[in-house]
Amino acid sequence: MYTDPALEYGKTFLPLPPPGSPQAVPVAGSEKEGHTPAFRNWRADPKGELMRSLDPRINTVHDAFEAACQKWPNNNFLGWREQNNTTGSWGPYVWMGYETVQRKRADIGAGLSYLHTAHGVTERQFGIGLWSQNRPEWQITDLAAMSQSLYTVSIYDTLGPEATEYIINHSELRSVVCSLNHVPTLLSMRDKLPTLRFIVSLDPLEREGEPSGNTKKALLGAWAKEKDVQIYSLAEGSTSKRPEVATCAMTTAIQGGPRDVMLSYLPLAHIFARLAEQVALWGGSAIGYFHGNILELVDDIKALRPTTFISVPRLYNRFHTSIKEATIGQPGIKGALSRHVVNAKLENMKKTGSNKHLLYDRIWANKVRAGIGFDRLRASVTGSAPISPTVLSFLRVVFATDFYEGFGMTETYAATIGQLGGDNSAGNCGPPCINAEVRLRDVPDMGYTSKDKPYPRGELLTRGPMVFKAYYRAPEATASVFDQDGWFATGDVCSVDGLGRFKVIDRVKNLLKLAQGEYVSPEKVENTYLGNMSIFAQAYVYGDSLQPFLVAIFGVDRDHFSSFASKVLKKAISATDEQAIKAACDNKEVIHAVLREMDRVAKKTKMTGYERVRNIGLRIDPFTIENDLLTPTLKLKRPLAAKMYEKELGALYEEALAAQAPKAKL
Repeated sequence: MYTDPALEYGKTFLPLPPPGSPQAVPVAGSEKEGHTPAFRNWRADPKGELMRSLDPRINTVHDAFEAACQKWPNNNFLGWREQNNTTGSWGPYVWMGYETVQRKRADIGAGLSYLHTAHGVTERQFGIGLWSQNRPEWQITDLAAMSQSLYTVSIYDTLGPEATEYIINHSELRSVVCSLNHVPTLLSMRDKLPTLRFIVSLDPLEREGEPSGNTKKALLGAWAKEKDVQIYSLAEGSTSKRPEVATCAMTTAIQGGPRDVMLSYLPLAHIFARLAEQVALWGGSAIGYFHGNILELVDDIKALRPTTFISVPRLYNRFHTSIKEATIGQPGIKGALSRHVVNAKLENMKKTGSNKHLLYDRIWANKVRAGIGFDRLRASVTGSAPISPTVLSFLRVVFATDFYEGFGMTETYAATIGQLGGDNSAGNCGPPCINAEVRLRDVPDMGYTSKDKPYPRGELLTRGPMVFKAYYRAPEATASVFDQDGWFATGDVCSVDGLGRFKVIDRVKNLLKLAQGEYVSPEKVENTYLGNMSIFAQAYVYGDSLQPFLVAIFGVDRDHFSSFASKVLKKAISATDEQAIKAACDNKEVIHAVLREMDRVAKKTKMTGYERVRNIGLRIDPFTIENDLLTPTLKLKRPLAAKMYEKELGALYEEALAAQAPKAKL
């Protein structure tokens, strides 16, 4: 019988070191000019090789899934909600168990392999496109590919045609497995996709009893024939057997257990979400998929009641606003009690490090959590962008559970540094993970060095088994990010405190030179405002080299901004009233109030005069994947943003300069 030592991981590696001891320690003999020493997790081997797996028998995701199926065959694995066709309402979660998924995965893997052979593919390993919103079939297809030593190439569900075309052609995909709504898109693009041979729909192409000549299969099939491509559905998976020869590598990660339930809603095209699900399946956990409407996510949470929740700051900000309004923002005894509980717990957490309280959790926090659907919640994770320390601390005392902030990249399989359980400090991402070592490299042009006080600063470099080997068909790009000792340069600037906890503070190379000759890092300025002003959800700071100051476009957080604008304008503005929020964004009184708040933040954080933003434009979602200003991993495309908002940025400068001009005396 398989036994899983990884389930003991939390007992052996996650806890904090003794009080006052570092969470990451320098590696002896790793000192190098212009760098900090290499740091490793306090539980890592200080001299030997970094850990590759929690269990020597588990070296791939395929291994992890097989082990989970052996130990927990009847556990719930993949869950979804069915919609009532009459009422439109969504029912309770229904589940497939591990053993059921194991069988489906094997059949689909064999079928995909057979189809590639039938369509003339002779290579031993190749990619399979995977294009859909999160759903059980996404995970099953991914596992099916692994079982045949194949790999999937994720296509972000809302990518435009140009990006989709690039991914398919660059990866030389012969097939794409996708949801039905993407099939027409692929057929319309077929003339630009020379390698594409067939498409597999995740949805049925025909229903029982439909006229044979009028089914989606018949209509799409006729179109496909014109385009010299075949269409199949996932249900047609062949049972032609081919040995399972999985070789897909897996990094070390913290895993859940057989009683854990997580909600899947972050796009699986992102490595953050993908790793989270692979961690869950390793431990025999259940994964429930949201029903597709992000605006109704809380309804899915209440139906699933997850024990673990993985998300990003934007959603946590909304939780923060909603909970505050329902508790400490209430009048009378309810508001007074809530404020007392929150303040007492925050003070206690500051003094003792604990976010739990025997009485207040029972009479207050547990009820607040249950109102969201988090009554069973045991752990939360935030990543992808910095979260406000104020928001994080507030949610920690409300949830009264472990709440981790971490940092990672696609190139490092999502996990590089992460907070330890029991460390409720905010404003840092913790020490390196157990399988990573990190160091900081001087960036003298930006004024960051390993000799800086009070803490060393520099570009974060990392090394370990979780780091990628190469960019696909891009040797020059690969060479540019590795040094001669194999350290990968992340491009992120960090500081490291006395306990070995790392904080992301800037990005390398994004420098603006202003008219007075000063260099400014726009991302540093953006992160300062985003981290201290909850009314902002997005930021783009711009500097004209002919001007001595900065301007910016900010995307507002609807919940926080509506509350802020209501107070300024002395009238109620609903977070769901888009027209009212747009009007408030353009209101000069509101803009001036926001600028005053920004000045307070600049003073508090000791920004220099030339780093302060002097004029702003406010918008709802100004930067999105759909308007091509965000990458699929939600990074801002600065040159495109500058071009799209060229006129508005120019107008912001004109307005600010006019306000500074001396008034003519009458």
